[in-house]
Amino acid sequence: MRIKLVTSPKLRFALTVAAVLLLGACGKDVDPVSVTPREAPLPPPPPSPMLAAGAEASAVDPTAITTGFARIPAGRFVMGSPIEEAGRSVDERPHEVTIRWPFEMQATEVTQAEYEALIGKNPANNKSCGGRCPVEQVSWFEAVHYCNELSRRRKLPLCYVEAGLQITSKGVHCGGFRLPTEAEWEYAARGGSTGPRHGTLGDVAWYDLNSRLQSHPVASKHKNRFGLYDMLGNVFEWVWDWQGPYDMSQLVDPVGAPTGDNRLFRGGAYRWSAGEARAAFRNAYGPKNKVEWIGFRCVRSLR
Repeated sequence: MRIKLVTSPKLRFALTVAAVLLLGACGKDVDPVSVTPREAPLPPPPPSPMLAAGAEASAVDPTAITTGFARIPAGRFVMGSPIEEAGRSVDERPHEVTIRWPFEMQATEVTQAEYEALIGKNPANNKSCGGRCPVEQVSWFEAVHYCNELSRRRKLPLCYVEAGLQITSKGVHCGGFRLPTEAEWEYAARGGSTGPRHGTLGDVAWYDLNSRLQSHPVASKHKNRFGLYDMLGNVFEWVWDWQGPYDMSQLVDPVGAPTGDNRLFRGGAYRWSAGEARAAFRNAYGPKNKVEWIGFRCVRSLR
């Protein structure tokens, strides 16, 4: 005998609701720890002084902050590192330095897009970031020339007299763009911090263990308290000073030795270890050298 089941619309609705509630209860067995929330994205990098609208014709107000730059206040800090700092070298003797006048520093390393917009070429090795990676394979002389060209483009005094391989500086208060002194660079990189770096290494720097041995778009790590990105890691940065031991007679606005063989670069790089991604680390090459892990950024005095 065949049994015929008769269900009313109300009964079918009740059975549907029961099934949904049963599935929901099963869903509660999922371990919430296994679900990893996505990290909040970093804010976009500051606008570029070269790529901003109207950059071709605009002149800089000598008292105003340039687009894409951060204001670094005057101050006093201990340059160098304590004996117990991991990775320390003997030429990092700690000493107190005074920076008497505020200056502005580009918030990011000069990018490939910025360099090409001003100089007309992109010499970088890693061109995979659509122009947002730092420019590299630029010599110290080319970095100096870029700063002069940026001053010329923004209708400011030129800080350097370029005569072939003979570069004469008009001083840190020339009014135009220039490379930072070694002291200015370290003071800005620290951002008021006193340890090896201004934050947790992986949060602030691209270095050999997290970079896949290549440079990355600027401002993709956390900035320091002065608003500067990539002061540690990504690429090293040329500074003005000749290589040499610290001159303890230069404790106010030091500019380094008057002559030398090699120019200093600072900050660590994507191919280098954690020991080099420190505010106090120093190294130098001949100023004609072009390597794929050295770039630069410009500064301008606000006096």
